[in-house]
Amino acid sequence: MAKTPERDRVGADQKQVKVAGDVTKQWEEDYACEMLEQYFYGRQWEGDTNDWNKKKYVINLFFPSIEISKPSLLFQVPKYKVIPRPTRIDDPLSDVEARSKLQEETLNSYVQDPDFGFKTETALAIQDAQFRFGVVQVGYTADFIDNPEADKPILSDQLNDDGTPKEMQDANGEVIRQPKRSIRSERAYLKWISAKQWRVSANSHNRIEACDWCGYYEWHYASDIKANTRYNKKATVDLQATGSIKAQYRDDSTNNDERKPGMVKIWFKWDLRAKERRIWAEGGERYLFTESFKILPFAVLKFHEILGQWHPMPPTYNWVHPQNQINDGREMRRVHRTRAIRRYLRSPAMSKEEFEKLAEGDDFVAAETPNPTTDLVPVID
Repeated sequence: MAKTPERDRVGADQKQVKVAGDVTKQWEEDYACEMLEQYFYGRQWEGDTNDWNKKKYVINLFFPSIEISKPSLLFQVPKYKVIPRPTRIDDPLSDVEARSKLQEETLNSYVQDPDFGFKTETALAIQDAQFRFGVVQVGYTADFIDNPEADKPILSDQLNDDGTPKEMQDANGEVIRQPKRSIRSERAYLKWISAKQWRVSANSHNRIEACDWCGYYEWHYASDIKANTRYNKKATVDLQATGSIKAQYRDDSTNNDERKPGMVKIWFKWDLRAKERRIWAEGGERYLFTESFKILPFAVLKFHEILGQWHPMPPTYNWVHPQNQINDGREMRRVHRTRAIRRYLRSPAMSKEEFEKLAEGDDFVAAETPNPTTDLVPVID
């Protein structure tokens, strides 16, 4: 069977993310996700003025309710404990306990490192889950450099009869040689993935592992993509920053190309059926990078499941009507007070300009009247 051309495979992936974007857009409209987020920020009246003297009343209960719940979800940086499986412990020759202890200490060292950003990234995911869902990615990255000692034998501490160091050998007796590239630096990272940028297959399931694929997009500078040595040079040579995207591949729900000068939208997709991760630029015809994977590097937080689909029901969705009722009641009371202010009619005894002095002037203001007088007369004695 002939292998599918790469251009067709990239096109199929782009069509899939576009369909998934349409599904996500419909779900966001059904559950008013954007409105829920704006309610949290206090923007609860559509088309409200920026003049604080004319703003409508907002008794924002979204904000304190969410903030109060956060400590119960993530009060402090957790401490992990790694326990090996009982069946592995029973093996008398196993060093599983020592390895699990090493993994436990390594994990706690990373999580408690301020540069790792565990608390910040997870807190963002928790807040995102109030209006949509929360996603964090755990990954590993390394900076490789060309090894000047490439292909040379690795020497051991043992010496030959002539006093020269022995060459290290593997189990088959083959000489172990220096790699062509070596690691200059490496680190593990934790990253919050915005729910607005996340996509799952249209054929979805409540469990992410049961979906056909999942992934997300990010905006990157085209110069950075071209400088990445791990990416396919053939895919980056014609890369255009925020260039024209073919209509059949365009994700209209996130069409904001004009606000990303010098950048290009990059898709990261994990194919759960083929166990393959693929990266490409939207509108491109080649993959920037492909590799197989064993573990899906995402943790997902959803509060209320909707049966038969991956997207959940946001927990704040049912808060809208009680919130609107409170705001409407307070606003109507203000309108009633404004209408109930006592007002009177009078015959004009002074010009409009002089009357405005009395109505809006500072202390000890004096207004002129047609009645002749030589003394200052208080308006109210």
